[in-house]
Amino acid sequence: MELWDDISKKVGDAANAVGRGAEKLTDMAKLKYTLTVRQGKLEKIFESIGRLRYDEIVNSADNTEVVSELISDAESVKAEIAELRERLDERTGSAHCAKCGAKIPRGAAFCPSCGEKQQTEE
Repeated sequence: MELWDDISKKVGDAANAVGRGAEKLTDMAKLKYTLTVRQGKLEKIFESIGRLRYDEIVNSADNTEVVSELISDAESVKAEIAELRERLDERTGSAHCAKCGAKIPRGAAFCPSCGEKQQTEE
């Protein structure tokens, strides 16, 4: 009976470990999806700003107020993107270069893509 209890415990522990791994993967997939959606939103905002600026030049329109609102929206979305990247980086043990945005190992002194010196966490 003791052997059977030991086997049951090991099978239960393995099932729990698989469940935790699946939960982590699901969480990362949700973060990546949300990041992709936010990046798409930011691109649409930038596109709108470009169209409004074009309208200002070609048609002498005054879109200053609308462009200012869009810039504020863009800054808000950029902050969300940075927070999502930080959460993903924490889970994967990586970081992003502040200059070029390349994925780098956490704690790297320099970016392997652009050579920029990185701020180290102290």
